[in-house]
Amino acid sequence: MNTMARALAYLLFGFLYAVPLILLALASTLAFKRVVFVHDALRTDGTIINIRCPNQSTRHGYQCLPIFRFTATDGQIYIVESPTGGNFSDFKIGEPVKVLYPKDQPHTARIDSFAHLWATPLIFAALGASIGIFPLMISRARWRQRRHP
Repeated sequence: MNTMARALAYLLFGFLYAVPLILLALASTLAFKRVVFVHDALRTDGTIINIRCPNQSTRHGYQCLPIFRFTATDGQIYIVESPTGGNFSDFKIGEPVKVLYPKDQPHTARIDSFAHLWATPLIFAALGASIGIFPLMISRARWRQRRHP
């Protein structure tokens, strides 16, 4: 193998190692931030007041964002659109929900559900782990070749 081809192979192999590590680091960071958020957040009850479906043509139905209302400890009513959504059937208008919010930033409230809190970190972790299998398989095959020529 010439020098240029070898350099490209090492570059590709390095990329295959870097991408899963970056995804796993991102998943860890997001999960840590969610743990801190859940630990420090105030809890209250809220109500779904609307459901916005910005993209009506997703592959598996509608990707919809619930809009909910809750009263914070300061007595003010806040209306928040969830940053994460799901299928249209996940919530119904008028449905009560548990809400988590930071005391100093009620406008950043989140619905207290597993999917709304943990879906994003889990998706990045699953992607990182599944993509990370390939460079590990390649490394193992190369190691076996070197050990048993």
